[in-house]
Amino acid sequence: MGDGTTPNEVEMKCRAEGIATVGEDGHSDGASDTLFNTPDWAMQKRRNNVTISKAMVYAANGQREQAETLHREYQQFQCLGALDKAAEGLYLSMTGRYDEAVRLFDETDSMMRSNGEPVIDLYVKTLFNYKYDALQKAGRTEEALALGDRIRQLTDSIRQCSKGETVGDFINRYRLEHVARLLKTTEDPIAIIGELSGIPSRATLARLFRNAYGMTPTEYRKI
Repeated sequence: MGDGTTPNEVEMKCRAEGIATVGEDGHSDGASDTLFNTPDWAMQKRRNNVTISKAMVYAANGQREQAETLHREYQQFQCLGALDKAAEGLYLSMTGRYDEAVRLFDETDSMMRSNGEPVIDLYVKTLFNYKYDALQKAGRTEEALALGDRIRQLTDSIRQCSKGETVGDFINRYRLEHVARLLKTTEDPIAIIGELSGIPSRATLARLFRNAYGMTPTEYRKI
């Protein structure tokens, strides 16, 4: 980042300082946490998601003025992470600002690599495909072709490393490993850990985790 702060340091700063909570966003399916024990940084992430998602809906429906109002509000939020950048890039692509979208997709890729995120199939099929589409629409054909070659190479490599697992099983295994790591290294509520790991349903998280580890997330945290 421009001030020399790494993405990890920004995330830690957000957690340490906290952001004003917002009570309008609701909770994930089956979550038992209340507003009173949900961390402020997690509430801010939810607000980010809701705001940019609404902007995309307005943009898809041709309601550009309402979409831009929400986008300007979104840009004022503090501590936007890698996935927030990717979501904004998708919004910009939807509204025809392809070069700006590519820049944000590149920022997302850089931030995720700095955070040590592995390049899994879902990563390729979302982030890189969004960037590929934006490059094509921006008329940057050579860059799009080069990225297309990289996508094919990464996809082949991921298939070789998945050891016969389906894409869904591979992604779930990665997500559950992330859940297990957060259970041991943080005191965050389990519902929030599920959201951050891509499993927002508390019931689904409990089922998948028990199948993989032979116990519930709560039991695993205690050992």
